[in-house]
Amino acid sequence: MGLAFRKSGSIRSSPLREWRRFHVAWSLAVAASGCVTAPIPPERTIDVPVGLSEPDVRDAVVASVTSPTRRDLTPAERIADRALAALVWGYRTIDRPQTEWFPESVAPGGVMAGCRFKTHYVRVVLRFDEHSVRYRIADSRNLRQSQERIHENVIPWLDDLDLRIRRALGYVSSNRQIGAANRSGTSRRFER
Repeated sequence: MGLAFRKSGSIRSSPLREWRRFHVAWSLAVAASGCVTAPIPPERTIDVPVGLSEPDVRDAVVASVTSPTRRDLTPAERIADRALAALVWGYRTIDRPQTEWFPESVAPGGVMAGCRFKTHYVRVVLRFDEHSVRYRIADSRNLRQSQERIHENVIPWLDDLDLRIRRALGYVSSNRQIGAANRSGTSRRFER
């Protein structure tokens, strides 16, 4: 099998055989480190704070899937940003691709939202009423989605969406409570 016996009885392999082994091992390592899929998560549910109406929930959901627009960097800003990224360890470049959420359609009781990262795309269906917000994956592009599995990077995107929705609902709820307290004249001022 490509092994040669020396007169002393030790085993020696040829350089070509070693190169082939290295090449096969390297190819297997690259193939194994490719895209990994995870089970598609079931429909997630978020409870809505008490006192919010369905239009309030709709506004919060739409606000949560609306990413702020990024302005393009000027050539000088791009050069400075890349120089900082090259020189400073741990510097997170401003010009890097980011996940971008956006609403595709808004209907009574539901929103269709999309998330884009480079060439990857996932579409999420959000249904809501005054008691809860429910969402699930509708479809995707370039994320190796099958009936039961999808690329594992989608899971953190859904976690980000969950956090965005909770934050927006909390913001709307607190504004409602502050507004109600101001109208009733029972608001308190916090002083040092």
